[in-house]
Amino acid sequence: MESAIQHLISILKIRMILIAAMQAHVTNSLAEYLQNARSRCGNKNEVLIELGKSYICYFVENPAYHHFLFSQPSFHMRITDTKILCDDFLPFSILQAAAREKLTDNHVSSDDYGIDIFVMWSVVEGLASILVSNNVVFEGDYLSAVERILKEKINL
Repeated sequence: MESAIQHLISILKIRMILIAAMQAHVTNSLAEYLQNARSRCGNKNEVLIELGKSYICYFVENPAYHHFLFSQPSFHMRITDTKILCDDFLPFSILQAAAREKLTDNHVSSDDYGIDIFVMWSVVEGLASILVSNNVVFEGDYLSAVERILKEKINL
């Protein structure tokens, strides 16, 4: 009996190691995708829009990755009314840095950064969640719709 329990514990440890490795792969892959989008964007005013579109596109192209990252603990985020604390999710850090640059350029009070970035990420993550849902079929060019939402409705 003790041998069976040790075997089960060994299997669970291997499973945890595998899940952590898979989370690291998905997170790093998304971060690289976003970094590439940022590098390709020649217009500083369009960086945040391109990052938002790329974030959504990445998950539309890899819907299982979205479910995998957001269905179990893979990063930790703390949100207050004035700031977002998230040091262990590089894709969010990339989006947050671009958002801070945009807010600074637009002379937004740094007291509002937390809630403004939370709104930006909520919209992008919400759109990604909707578009990867098995219950939703988007007919048309979703990237054009996303760009319009980000530019005209969210004013990025």
